[in-house]
Amino acid sequence: FTPKARELFSLISADRDRALYDIHTELTDVALSEDVEHVLRHLQLIEREVQTRDGRWWAMRLLPYRTTDDRINGVVMTFVDVTERKNSGLVLMLTEARLRSILQAVTQHAIITITNDGLIEDWNTGAEMMFGFVRDEAVGQSAAIIFTPEDRAAGVPDKEMATARAEGRALDERWHLRKDGIPRYMSGVLS
Repeated sequence: FTPKARELFSLISADRDRALYDIHTELTDVALSEDVEHVLRHLQLIEREVQTRDGRWWAMRLLPYRTTDDRINGVVMTFVDVTERKNSGLVLMLTEARLRSILQAVTQHAIITITNDGLIEDWNTGAEMMFGFVRDEAVGQSAAIIFTPEDRAAGVPDKEMATARAEGRALDERWHLRKDGIPRYMSGVLS
């Protein structure tokens, strides 16, 4: 074992040839004996993220230990600390949830996010009020649904996206359609 392994197991030099299951571990909710048995029985790699009592996360990898004469003689266990990556993912998820909550609270402006393919990815409460489509009806649809048939036929939605990609933004001041077919004159910007 490496010195770093002492962060996960209470190992000392005298533990050589001692069953790992008899040694105290900081890992929680891990069935090491079952995992080792599985690796030895099926000769398959096991990879998963595990947590220690102090809240750190580790990428655990168990694989068969093959000798130079091609015999299986145990299991190699490796652990990589992934706490920072795991925590940054959680922070990102919370930030996205907070941003989504803020966007949904805006009712005076339609805020619509679309994919590079022109599909509606998100649709706030303001967009629901202005266009009459509830979020579930709009998400996944082409953003062209809010354009008049004449503008769709003229390729206006695609032209606006091309302008926004090339210049960073495209002004959008024109007639748009609500779900009920009523046209409304609106000013907007596609960024």
